[in-house]
Amino acid sequence: MKNTLLKLIIAILILPFACNPKEEIAPENPCRNYIQPHADFIIEQGVLNNWYKSPYILKDSILIEIKIQFRSEFADTNLYKHTWYIGSEILHNYKEWRDFYDVPRPQNITITHVMKWKADKFCNPKDDGYDSVRFTFKLANYYKDCMAFNKYRMV
Repeated sequence: MKNTLLKLIIAILILPFACNPKEEIAPENPCRNYIQPHADFIIEQGVLNNWYKSPYILKDSILIEIKIQFRSEFADTNLYKHTWYIGSEILHNYKEWRDFYDVPRPQNITITHVMKWKADKFCNPKDDGYDSVRFTFKLANYYKDCMAFNKYRMV
């Protein structure tokens, strides 16, 4: 009688938990919002101290504007260390701009951007925490260097 009563009490206590199977909750992916850092940068041109992204910039662009800004997408300087090589200058901000007013034209300008960060081996085992990119563009006088002036006529 004593064993039967004890078994009945245990069955009453365990039965609610045994009949309601727990729903399995999939763990959240820790790398869901991971973005692989890269050293690619955005070139913006200045008009009256307002910067706008150049829609026609390609990897072999001819630029006419005088003020040009080079900006990384990764602005947090605590996480990402930036090094810009613009001519003989070495700069360490996430964005830099230069005024090319006194530069004789035509001239090729090379910008190198090096970026370092703490490698995330969990989300990307091949991440080495380093990337660099070099971009050369031609600084041109639009009318003379594009060779379009006095060449084409329309009727």
